[in-house]
Amino acid sequence: MKHVKLLLMLPVYFIGLLIVIFLFTVLNKAFWDSRIRHLCATDGGVTVFETVDLKDPAYRRIPIASNGRPLIPLASDMAPEDPLYRSSISVYEQKFGGISIERSELSIVRKIDGKTVSQRVTFIRRDGDFTTLGSPGSGFSCEDISGLPLELLDQTFNLQGE
Repeated sequence: MKHVKLLLMLPVYFIGLLIVIFLFTVLNKAFWDSRIRHLCATDGGVTVFETVDLKDPAYRRIPIASNGRPLIPLASDMAPEDPLYRSSISVYEQKFGGISIERSELSIVRKIDGKTVSQRVTFIRRDGDFTTLGSPGSGFSCEDISGLPLELLDQTFNLQGE
């Protein structure tokens, strides 16, 4: 009789275990999302060291896309005759169990002297979800926070000549 009662309780124990695992993953994601929010507030966003006026004749070689923004190639894609500026990206990733935290730095560098003109730093949390078949993992980043300026090109290059 005791074994039958235990056998009947196994599904309840299993469901209880699934609920505990689900709550753990939800609370873990909430913890890391709050850490990302803090990192974005303290270290994220755009830092402009020098604004470039594209109306200046010296910068006419910088190609402009159809949306009016300058095209700044990655350093790895540049040819020697490419424009005066290049971009570089660095990504640092740290894994914490099933969660991945990334710090991404996108910099615009002047080709002539190698000086960093501006830099954008963002943080991203990937995955950490309760595993279900076929569902993609979730994420949270600085871009999900309203009011944090992340437009690197608009803040670095002045198209109006003001």
